[in-house]
Amino acid sequence: MGRHILIAGKSERNLALAREAFEDLDYSIAPAPNMSLALFLAQKNLPLLIIASTNLPDGDVRTFLSELKSDEELRQVPLLFLVEPGTDLEHTNELLRSGAKCVLSNTVSAEELRKKIAPWLRPSQYERLLSSHETTE
Repeated sequence: MGRHILIAGKSERNLALAREAFEDLDYSIAPAPNMSLALFLAQKNLPLLIIASTNLPDGDVRTFLSELKSDEELRQVPLLFLVEPGTDLEHTNELLRSGAKCVLSNTVSAEELRKKIAPWLRPSQYERLLSSHETTE
């Protein structure tokens, strides 16, 4: 059974950073450029971690957070936001108050990202196995 990390949002930088950080590990990186697809893939695959940008076509961050937190399984999945440099402190604090575990600049190195999220990449009691008729696509 694979271990999944969901990358939500249109940021190519975030996707490239996640791929670089986990290229030598056994993690499947699932890109979801819009909110609808991100929610669908999160519900279907129950990732170990969701890395999101604040640029979510077809939705906004508040709706995305609300949908994640309203699902019993998904509310257990750690959520990290990678934001553009210069994101204001109040916006960062709002993301943290709304349930994000961490907010980092998307200019961090792959090594820094990997170190920061390492504690959340262990399978937890909430991880479920996909039945044999389910796929990760």
